[in-house]
Amino acid sequence: MVEKTEEYTLPAQTSLAEPSQGGALPVDSPEIKPAAAASPAAKSKGEKWYDWIVYSGINYWFNLGISLIIADAATHGKGKKALGKAATFFGGKNDKGQHNAQVALEQLALNSGGWLLLVPMKLMEDRKRSLVHWLNDKFGVSQTAPDGHALTADEIYIEQEQPKQGWLRVVGRRVLASGSTMVAGVVLDSGFPKTLDHPVTVDGKVKTQIGGKERFTDFIVAQSNRALNSGYIPGGRSLAQKEWVQRYLGLAALDVINTKITAVVMKVTNGAKKIKMPKEIDPGDLALPVMAGIGVPPPAEDPATAASSIAASIGRKTIEPKSHLTHAQRLAAEPSQSLQQNL
Repeated sequence: MVEKTEEYTLPAQTSLAEPSQGGALPVDSPEIKPAAAASPAAKSKGEKWYDWIVYSGINYWFNLGISLIIADAATHGKGKKALGKAATFFGGKNDKGQHNAQVALEQLALNSGGWLLLVPMKLMEDRKRSLVHWLNDKFGVSQTAPDGHALTADEIYIEQEQPKQGWLRVVGRRVLASGSTMVAGVVLDSGFPKTLDHPVTVDGKVKTQIGGKERFTDFIVAQSNRALNSGYIPGGRSLAQKEWVQRYLGLAALDVINTKITAVVMKVTNGAKKIKMPKEIDPGDLALPVMAGIGVPPPAEDPATAASSIAASIGRKTIEPKSHLTHAQRLAAEPSQSLQQNL
């Protein structure tokens, strides 16, 4: 008697992205959407304007203007004497130490605008979603969901999610920014000194060289005066003759660098994180589940191997499967086993 064996034929491989004939995927197979559906949306116009206003506008240009006024008062006005005493206190008796402290404190004065903007910056960052939603509305950006309802501020897409921050973190970010500009000023001043041909006396002290900071500001002022005196700028020659214009040009040259450093540090440390999109599904990972879903059984195990595995797992001697014995052999083996059990 020949046992009839059933043969399982695997169906022809069907692309998961394109349904087979009949127009539908198998019932148990998950629907695979195009990869483009998982691609992140572009940053909205409102979010772009938010970044420009908060970080490039308020935290840069507005910061620059305030800092110039305060720094000029601290270095050339009523605060000059107090700044000198502070430099002596922090720099000690060493002239080099006092000079570096003077440079660092002047840099700190140029950060005063940023400290005044501490509260407004935190309030704007904590309300980023509301502000972006409002800006999108003003610029006519569509904020309608696929089902037709108007998206709220909590539902719109934000590329850089802005979590709310505590005051300690905000102050720490500002301290880091101020420290970065102070270090940058000292490095600039110490790294590019120039020995003077003839010593000069400034504020009762003899100077034999000028630092890199002063060289940089002198260069910017000279180039600015050249442009003002060129005749192409209305009223330029008159401005070049004003002492306060000369001071502000030098301070502005330094503050442009400081404000840029501050803006970068504040933006990098604002805690914003880009939204993580769903991981793209590899169709190859779904091949086995799909096959099982359409009724393809796992490969059958050999009876002898199965019997050996079971016997080994329970610690008994392997018994040859009866399906491999002839009828006569089975009859001969059964009485023998019964006799062993009676004994």
